[in-house]
Amino acid sequence: MCLDVLSPKVSPDETTHLSSALECLEKCIIETRTISQLLHPPLLDEGGLVSAARLYVESFAQRSGIEAKLDLQEGIDKLPELTEVALFRVLQESLTNVIELVALLDQFKRTRTN
Repeated sequence: MCLDVLSPKVSPDETTHLSSALECLEKCIIETRTISQLLHPPLLDEGGLVSAARLYVESFAQRSGIEAKLDLQEGIDKLPELTEVALFRVLQESLTNVIELVALLDQFKRTRTN
């Protein structure tokens, strides 16, 4: 969507609002792409579970700031599609649980020190 064409047609006061709307729209597009890839990463179809899991764990570590390591054997045969999707969902849920646990531990530490 090209809203930049509106810039010359708005007043200086409206330009600030338009810039803010454009920035918000760009963030929404990025988030939508991220969510789409997290729901079913293209790499799961293209490279299989091992490649998709490795990339997911790497991106999880970047997004969360939590160090994560995935230890999988090389050369694992491609599994049936539904099995790979199910295992990928288990990985996602496990790492979501890690985030929740870390948050709870941080909260517990803060309450203990107060």
